[in-house]
Amino acid sequence: MEARSVADRYYAGLRARDLDAVSATLAPDVRVEVPGATFDGPDPFRGWMQAFFDAFPDIEHVVDRLDAHGSTAEADLRVTGTHTEPLVGPDGSIPPTGRRMELQAHNQMEIRDGRITSVSIAYDPADFLRQLGLGP
Repeated sequence: MEARSVADRYYAGLRARDLDAVSATLAPDVRVEVPGATFDGPDPFRGWMQAFFDAFPDIEHVVDRLDAHGSTAEADLRVTGTHTEPLVGPDGSIPPTGRRMELQAHNQMEIRDGRITSVSIAYDPADFLRQLGLGP
C-alpha cells in the first residue's frame, strides 16, 4: 500500500503543477530515465520537468491507470499542453509553436522507505516533435 500512497502523492503534485510536492516524493539518490537522458538525484529531474512546465503553462497530467504492488508502481498517463513558451533543453531552445500536444506516457517506479528510488518515463519523442510541427 505504501507504493500506491507515494505514487498518488507524486501524481497529485504533477496535477497541481507543484514541483516541490513532486520532489518531496523522491529519494535523494533517485535515478530517473527518460528518452535520451538519465538523471541522478532530484534536482536534475526537477530541472527537466520545470522546462516542460515553463514551455507548456497549461500542461496537464491525466493518470489513466495506476497499479501498485509491493515496492513498485506503474502508470499510463496522458500529458497535454500548448507550447506557448520556449522549451529550453541541453541542446538549445525550441521557440514556441503555439501547438497543442497530447502524449501517451508509461511510468514505472521503484519505491522504498516512503520515497521513489527510480523512475522510468517512456513516451515517443518523435511523436512529440511531430505534434509541435518539428518532425516529419
